[in-house]
Amino acid sequence: MKRHTKNLTPLRGFALSVVRTRLRPSVLKRGGVRCLSLLMTVLLLITVAPVAAAAGDNVLVSLYHGEAHDGAIQGNDVIFTVANSYAGTEIDFSKDLSPSFSSDFKDVVSYTPGIAIIGDESSYAELRITYRRKEDSATDAKRVITYRLYVRRADPIAATFFGNANVSVPTGTTNPIPALPIRKLYNQNDGQPLTHIAIHGSNPIFGELRLGNSSYTFGTAIPLSALDAEQLTFTAGETGVVSFDVTAYAGGDTDTPVGSVATLTISSYTAPYTTGPIQLDMTKERIFTFTLEDFAKQCELYNIPIDYVVFTPQKTSTGTWLFKGNAMRTGTAATIAASDIPFLEFNATVSGTANFTWLVQTAGGKTAVTAGSITVHSVALELENYQSSDSLGKGGVHTVSSAHLKYRIVTETQNPILPTYLKITQIPPTKDGYLYLAEALPKAEDNSYPAINAETALRVGAIIPFSYVGQLRIASNSTSKSDSITFGWTLTADRVIKSADWAAPALYTVPFSEGQNLLYHTDTGVPITFRVDDFRAALFAATGTYLSYVTFTLPAKEQGALYYNYNLLKKTGTSVTSSAKYYYGRSPSLASVTFVPAADYYGSCTFTYTAFSEDGVRVSGNITVVVNRNAAGTVVLVADKNAPLDLDAEMFRSAFKTATGKELESIQFTSTSTSARLYTGYIAPGQYGSVVTTGTRLYLYASPLLSRSTFVPNSEFTGSVTYHYYARSDKNDGFYGKLVVFVVESEGGNVSYSVNTNGYVRLDAADFSSAFTAATGSLLSYVTFTPPAKTVGTLYESFNPATGKGTAVKSSTKYMTNDSPSISDLYFVPAANLSGTFDVTFTATSQTGTSYTGKLKFLVGRGEEFGRTYIRLSANAQPGAPMAMNPDAFRAAFLRVTGQPLAGVRFNPPSQYEGRLCTGYVSPSSPGTLVSETTRYLLSGTPALSSVAFVPVSNFGSGTVFISFDAYSADGTAYAGHLTIYVGSTAPFNDIGNYPWAADPIAFLADLGVVLGSGNGKFNPEKSITRADFVLMVARAFQLSGGTATFPDVYPSDYYYAAVIAAKALGIVEGQDTAGDSTPTPPSQGRTPWSSSKKLLTLWASRCRHGRAPSPSLVTPIKSPTTPWRPPRPSSPPA
Repeated sequence: MKRHTKNLTPLRGFALSVVRTRLRPSVLKRGGVRCLSLLMTVLLLITVAPVAAAAGDNVLVSLYHGEAHDGAIQGNDVIFTVANSYAGTEIDFSKDLSPSFSSDFKDVVSYTPGIAIIGDESSYAELRITYRRKEDSATDAKRVITYRLYVRRADPIAATFFGNANVSVPTGTTNPIPALPIRKLYNQNDGQPLTHIAIHGSNPIFGELRLGNSSYTFGTAIPLSALDAEQLTFTAGETGVVSFDVTAYAGGDTDTPVGSVATLTISSYTAPYTTGPIQLDMTKERIFTFTLEDFAKQCELYNIPIDYVVFTPQKTSTGTWLFKGNAMRTGTAATIAASDIPFLEFNATVSGTANFTWLVQTAGGKTAVTAGSITVHSVALELENYQSSDSLGKGGVHTVSSAHLKYRIVTETQNPILPTYLKITQIPPTKDGYLYLAEALPKAEDNSYPAINAETALRVGAIIPFSYVGQLRIASNSTSKSDSITFGWTLTADRVIKSADWAAPALYTVPFSEGQNLLYHTDTGVPITFRVDDFRAALFAATGTYLSYVTFTLPAKEQGALYYNYNLLKKTGTSVTSSAKYYYGRSPSLASVTFVPAADYYGSCTFTYTAFSEDGVRVSGNITVVVNRNAAGTVVLVADKNAPLDLDAEMFRSAFKTATGKELESIQFTSTSTSARLYTGYIAPGQYGSVVTTGTRLYLYASPLLSRSTFVPNSEFTGSVTYHYYARSDKNDGFYGKLVVFVVESEGGNVSYSVNTNGYVRLDAADFSSAFTAATGSLLSYVTFTPPAKTVGTLYESFNPATGKGTAVKSSTKYMTNDSPSISDLYFVPAANLSGTFDVTFTATSQTGTSYTGKLKFLVGRGEEFGRTYIRLSANAQPGAPMAMNPDAFRAAFLRVTGQPLAGVRFNPPSQYEGRLCTGYVSPSSPGTLVSETTRYLLSGTPALSSVAFVPVSNFGSGTVFISFDAYSADGTAYAGHLTIYVGSTAPFNDIGNYPWAADPIAFLADLGVVLGSGNGKFNPEKSITRADFVLMVARAFQLSGGTATFPDVYPSDYYYAAVIAAKALGIVEGQDTAGDSTPTPPSQGRTPWSSSKKLLTLWASRCRHGRAPSPSLVTPIKSPTTPWRPPRPSSPPA
């Protein structure tokens, strides 16, 4: 049957109730229009129907009913469940219903539902709720939602039977087994009532279970009424305990037991007695809490629980007896229930003994009154000295940890003991530091210790709670001279400071950090700059802090000196002082501190450094610089970035003489470098000459000359390059030496240009800008120049190459990068007939106004350059013997090359290790006057060319000397020339004796500079020639120049580069394949393709028409023996 409520009454809020009333006509008549108006208003309101609820409007949160309890809301259904044993068949929801609604809605009104039949899904009650959403206005129609209320009956719950029933029987008596403990084990639930039990087991030796007047037959059912009538008894003859299994039966059914098997435990007892006094121990300033076990373990209870204890405290001065927090009256017995024993306490305040008496009461009776005592001890602590495994930088702060304070509790105690207070017994010396608290310590509430301000030095006797130890700090003094810092301390476990017992003091020691000892190696005369990261790592490893600056003690003057911003070129710098601070990351920079060994010093130089953090933490350590002395000496040179440097033979000779006391004959390098190259016969970039390898021997007085060797650093490289070499004395003694070359850049950058003798070069602002930015990291604004000496050349602000005239720069003029006057409008014109390397200083200013000094380097006419006309001559000389200049040979060579008569010659004198070029030579004792490189020696007139002689040094041995010169025509035009002098030999090379048929052509080509040999006076006639060397010979013979395009496998750094691009431009070489690969290094087959031969002949004919043809022997076929002649090649071409 489906029931619904027709008339709904609001549970809360306001709603309209429609009351069915019969209105008599007389009422209508008396009310008239007023009554009718009211009725119409009511009807209008009733007809305003609420709108249906929207999906997801969960208005109802929970629903509770007094009998059906909580309902489970499932959508619009609410399911109630009543117990299976519920007696009714329906639930009336019109009363005892309590809904709760979501706060997301407003104006909620619920209407009383009706009755639902239990278990009938078709009969439910309806709960109607009207509401508005929060966003609805008060004039909007209310929404409505209806919930269906169902009631289900739960499944029946079976009865249970389990647990243990305890029954005590005094020894020598018969006592009934009560029904109540058995009934407590049974839970009927939805089952039948308990009616019977059965006991299983057997009688113990100390007693018997009886039913009525007979012994009980185990396993038979016993009506529960028999237990109520006390018919089930147990007779105890002796003490003991027995347990039986018990099964339960319900509803009069004795065949099927209900639930599990329970236990019936019967104890036979006698009166308890004590076995001895209670003796307890505790530490003072603790509270001892009694347990029931404290009493039970001193009694024989016969398994009968204690009911209560009678406790009588005695008067004592060691503390206070407490029960439930209140002081007990001494001498007065207190009966305390077993469950209240944990509220019995003793608060010990001082050492000593507190006495009491006690007895216990059980179901078997009372014990005798027995004595008891509590002995109160002081907590004895043993402390250990602490040595920190972490070192402390001087000026740093160490945090003390309670884990560092090692102690051992000597006294045996019931409970774990922790220290309560720490006292300072010794403070660090003021010179080492002080102790303080990181956070302020408030005053103790009982005034037992005073307040201590944060970061205030502690005094001896200062007391802090042990829990505050983590705030304890050791602040070290950065100027301390000690190895460690120490303070003394002690602990107590007592709570009252006034009566506290303190342990014997211990020490807390923290060692000061020692900086790492830094080791550097250098050589005699070689400066070394310290690595900043060494100091950073030393400070961080010792203290965990970051480097701010470093100070130094100064080394002994006889061992070396420290400089700031040491200039390797000028060999000057600012002397480091012991008070100066050199910083990491700012000026004055630690990265600019250099150690310079004293002159000729070698050995170990040790001095100290101190590294500081930003917070003043510091460590000190030693710096040891080991200055090595090489057996053959150490040569230190300084080269400019991107510029070649000729080796100074005198420095090698002097270093060798100082180290060995012997005279140097030659050196041979035993190592190479990837940062630079060494060459002999270096001319200019692209014309490198021969690479010095580990097989090349360079001579002081023979060819190849050490003084004609050149160091060429890699492009943009700065830093140091080290070479090892083997030096041989004039007595053939061997020693090892070292060459160290520092490649440096001026602070404002280095700019280099190559320029021909009597030529000119235009400057480029981009070169200055890039060099300046690379050196300073800033942008260049302008440059001012220090004009060079007139003997070097002239810097022109405007220059006309056609007229050779211009306006010289002024030192006060600012030449701009992006404005006028521009750096790119400047020209350098070297002085007439000048050659060599010359420096011009400039001052570069950044866009922020900071100025730096830079260096402008000009490489002027270092030697042969393709495209120039050269006069070539050769001669022979003997060591120590003068060789006079032959004016006729100069006249003929000049005429052959230029077609003009010779007027005069200006010489570039050779090295002093090769010989003397002089005038008026008579004898070694009357050597005449050295020629001047600015003087022209005339063919007719004075000073006469015929008065010039070359005198090789007497110990020269054999080799080749090259003397460059400028030959002048009558109109003043200069032509460069080379005079090759074969000293101690009649041939340019000493290994062509077995090739007499080729000796003259080889010598002729050597005189012309077409072949140069492979060094050491060697021609190596048995070796094959590469295509690159062949093209180089052709370029030299025909004086080829020009061209820009090259091959993919020919690079600007190749020594044959200029020759190949010139030959390619003239079509002499075309490469080997369509990819343009010339493969320059495979051997030539001794022939030239016809097209190339034809072009060479055409070129020769052209040169003949212009009066510049080489000797006919160059093109005259040479009759060859069986073994064909193969042109030479350099033994070690540059990489």
